[in-house]
Amino acid sequence: MTESFILKRLKSHLWEDANILRGSAVDRTDWKGYILPLLFFKRISDVWDEEHARMLEQYGEDFEDEHRFQIPDGCHWDDIRSTPQNVGAALKHAMQEIDMPKNNPRFFLNHQVWDNMFYTLVSGVTIWTAYEVFFFWAYANDYLPHYLEIRNHPVSFVLIFFLVPFWASFHSHFVHRLSAFAANWSLVPGRGT
Repeated sequence: MTESFILKRLKSHLWEDANILRGSAVDRTDWKGYILPLLFFKRISDVWDEEHARMLEQYGEDFEDEHRFQIPDGCHWDDIRSTPQNVGAALKHAMQEIDMPKNNPRFFLNHQVWDNMFYTLVSGVTIWTAYEVFFFWAYANDYLPHYLEIRNHPVSFVLIFFLVPFWASFHSHFVHRLSAFAANWSLVPGRGT
């Protein structure tokens, strides 16, 4: 078979699949709720396979903590494809297992969602609220200069107006680079080496 024949055949199959979707009871705006998760699931399985093959080639064994995505046993794309019946239930189970790792010692509370909620509510919201309360109190009581008033300091106001996006980008980049620094992970409970 020639490559052009295979390409024409593939296009024909894809067109027929699109026609099936067009005639389905699912509204076309809801397709993304079905198609995109499947594409994501296939992609993370492919990435896992590529990383697995690379580790076997380089080290002779697979290291679970070196994968970008953790795929539990029985939740790989190939496992779902080989399921003879109740594929929907198997797919739902696989997506839930990949989405929310539970009892994982990599997380402080052994659960990714609980960790996210804890760090957001306890540290993020609390610290940011305290900072805002202090800042607004100091600003209202004239402990901080009023550089943000355009009538008294028009040049400062304009400078701050243009510098805030640059500061936000720099701060975001700096924090993300700092969090990627390996020595910092030894300070996080449950994630040290």
